[in-house]
Amino acid sequence: MSAVKVYIPRKIADEGIAYLLERGYEVKLGSAQDEATMIREIADCDAVIIRLDRLTRAVIDAAPNLRVIARHGVGLDNIDVEYATEKGIWVTNGPLSNADAVAEHTLMLMLCLARKTSGFNSTEPEASFQTYQHNLGMEISGKTLGIIGYGRIGRRAAQIARCGFGMEVIAWSRHLAERGTEEGVRCAEGPEEILRQADFVSLHMPLTPETRGCIGERELGMMKPSAYLINTAREELVDREALLLALESGAIAGAGIDFCADEQAMPYLNALIATGRVLVTPHSGSMTVDAMRRMAVHAAQGVHEVLSGGKPTWPVNQPAVSR
Repeated sequence: MSAVKVYIPRKIADEGIAYLLERGYEVKLGSAQDEATMIREIADCDAVIIRLDRLTRAVIDAAPNLRVIARHGVGLDNIDVEYATEKGIWVTNGPLSNADAVAEHTLMLMLCLARKTSGFNSTEPEASFQTYQHNLGMEISGKTLGIIGYGRIGRRAAQIARCGFGMEVIAWSRHLAERGTEEGVRCAEGPEEILRQADFVSLHMPLTPETRGCIGERELGMMKPSAYLINTAREELVDREALLLALESGAIAGAGIDFCADEQAMPYLNALIATGRVLVTPHSGSMTVDAMRRMAVHAAQGVHEVLSGGKPTWPVNQPAVSR
């Protein structure tokens, strides 16, 4: 009897691979992440652990024995979940794996923008230290953080901001009125209320056809000129040209963006940085040793739960008839 194979196109933490090997699975590490390579390498596999690479229908169709797709992390915009469900394939993710890391990254961006730390980095340190008195920042204590998208990451960011820094927090998401907020967090009637009132607007919603480009010229125009936009979710939530215009014109004070940039996006990224109002990180919000270990193990756990005949702890879908 041949071994049950788990395909991992892009390397994950050793703890996740060890989890699978200890349970008798054969791990097949990918050599590249382009569609043609993935189609070739996934053909004889029963499961796949996918990071940010796109798992297209063609790749899914290339694996007739595929039973489970485990997302390394949380976001699902790179997986055709509906198609996987039609094919009888489970999709899992790791909603508990990276909330702390991304929430902390959110607060880091806020603090760096508030204290204008980028102004202290210079190839001429003497000049930088000479002008520090003219690079005055502000304190975030007592300021208002507005959170749009109040899931696990949004809730954790709210907790850190409120309990750790004494910020006022106002939050909104589609079903927040039914679920409620923690004590001390005010529930907004809509995103417009947050955009108008917050000193920091932080985005924490998933990327879907409905949310793509949901922060555009109109929404940025609602923000206070002294306010900052923070986006540690998906860069595509914000209309690129509208953000660039808002920064160049001073319509908002600045932005902190966790940006997954490819080569084609570099001219835009350079234009953002040239405004002097942006702090950009390379999609590293969840890139901590701790989170990478959890994401790897939680994805491997989802694979094992399905392949061993059970139901996953963190299912994204419910195939009517699983393979």
